[in-house]
Amino acid sequence: MRDDSHSLGTHLDELRRRLTWSAIVVVICTVVAFIFHQQILRLLMEPASGFPGVPNQKPIYTDLTEFIGIAMKASLLAGIFTSLPFLLWQLVMFVSPGLNPTEKKYLYILMPVSVIIFLLGAG
Repeated sequence: MRDDSHSLGTHLDELRRRLTWSAIVVVICTVVAFIFHQQILRLLMEPASGFPGVPNQKPIYTDLTEFIGIAMKASLLAGIFTSLPFLLWQLVMFVSPGLNPTEKKYLYILMPVSVIIFLLGAG
């Protein structure tokens, strides 16, 4: 057993700090994605252009606020998607003090690999 244990309050402060930074990054990524929401929606509508029953690539809105709702949902999903590497890093940094050296070694090897695989899949 290690003697560098912390109190519950210290762990909760660390968790609060990491969740706050994660929320800030998600909000920033969502705002940036909202600026480009038309391009994101166009990118999402692109696969439907090859179907014969789809006359054009314009979505049909059946409610007055549906356009802004779809734009906000797409922006939020894009913001979460683009901030996933940072969120994963925050999770790793929160959990890593409780790991033994062997687990930390594997974690620090797998973390860059997982980010690279994420970026290759996102590209």
